[in-house]
Amino acid sequence: METIKELIINKNLEKIRPFKDNTKAKSIIAELKKIIVDTNDVEFNDKTIVLSKIENLNSIGNNDSFKIAFKLMGINLTSEDVKCISMRNRFLHGNSPHEDEPEEVRIQELTKIQLNAHLLTCALILKYVGYKGVIKNMLKYLDIINERRELKQELFRTI
Repeated sequence: METIKELIINKNLEKIRPFKDNTKAKSIIAELKKIIVDTNDVEFNDKTIVLSKIENLNSIGNNDSFKIAFKLMGINLTSEDVKCISMRNRFLHGNSPHEDEPEEVRIQELTKIQLNAHLLTCALILKYVGYKGVIKNMLKYLDIINERRELKQELFRTI
């Protein structure tokens, strides 16, 4: 998901950066950094963190960039999709959600996250290459074949 998101974001940077004019952004960032550098160190707990945040002023946050990539591709996200996108950060940092749950529950919850992430990744790739149509929601498919009928999602999703 990271790779396709980066392709979409990089292709559309001029549309989504906080500052429209990157040259103007660089100038403002340089001015702000000078103010911080010229400010006495005793005013800060950590001056380098402030300078780093200023350097990234015209960047898009990672979770926001995912939501923006889907928006740019015309894919509407459900609340479960947004939850899945935010969960990926835990995996990136070596944590596993639901680790305090019994194994059966943990496996079931991790399967939901994995299948939703797969659906989202496929949707982004397919839209990026110009596909318009439906894709199969494997999580809903498993819900149906296991006769659970717990999910309120559709079996096929139009992208």
